Amino acid sequence: MVTKNTFWSKSKFETDDKLSTINGKNLNKIHNKLCSKGFYDYFYKKLLEEYVGVTDGKTLNLQAIDGCFVQNVYGEYLYKHNPAFYNKTGMKNTALVDKEGVLLSLIITESTESDQYLVEKTVDNYFIDFEKILNRKLETVTLLMDGGYDSLVNLLLLSDKGYNVISGTKANKNFKISEDEQINEEIIKLYKCRGIVENYFARMKQYRILRNQFEKTMESYTGLYMFSNCLSLYKKLVHLEKIIWRIFKIIWREKRKTKIKNGNIQRKSKEYEN
Repeated sequence: MVTKNTFWSKSKFETDDKLSTINGKNLNKIHNKLCSKGFYDYFYKKLLEEYVGVTDGKTLNLQAIDGCFVQNVYGEYLYKHNPAFYNKTGMKNTALVDKEGVLLSLIITESTESDQYLVEKTVDNYFIDFEKILNRKLETVTLLMDGGYDSLVNLLLLSDKGYNVISGTKANKNFKISEDEQINEEIIKLYKCRGIVENYFARMKQYRILRNQFEKTMESYTGLYMFSNCLSLYKKLVHLEKIIWRIFKIIWREKRKTKIKNGNIQRKSKEYEN
């Protein structure tokens, strides 16, 4: 049972009117076995395919990329000191999310690696092939990123791949998008939507086991990270299916009412002819 605590907690359940407990070591063994088999990644890919099918890829036209520092406490890997975070040891999670804050790509690297070199890796590392699932090409994707990813190489690379890039700027750069004020206002509105990736990291950081690296192996931490994404995406899918079912009920009721009205009109017309 995964909670906001640092380690596996002892989950309790009732069997035959007796209170039983599961040892946390047994849960950890099951978790490590699932990680070695790649279960969490496979399960998330299947959920993501279902999500893209339900939404018909309409949430993919706006994407945002950003990174998050994760402090290393007990982990054995990725322990370089980062001077930007009080010289603490840790790693960096770079995530790419869609309009609804659903994870599309994830890269875990050293905390000292520059953001400019992670854009190409993250964009080329989608969990699934969206065009293959939708049987059509995606529309122009607007990619939002902050000034840390803004470089001429990244802009040329993303524009060649068909992305419409809107990035922030650093204080030492002279940056002008357009002289037209209306275009600038539209771009500013779109750039404000970059908060979706910040909100995504805020949801992940509510679990202490994810915002700090307590696991001894990277495989275990990545498994827990993907497991939490599986839970959030499953809840979103259940919510979407309920909305679709409600819309289907409304449409079905309206069609039934129209059929009843048409049937009554036909009956009245026959009675009038007779």
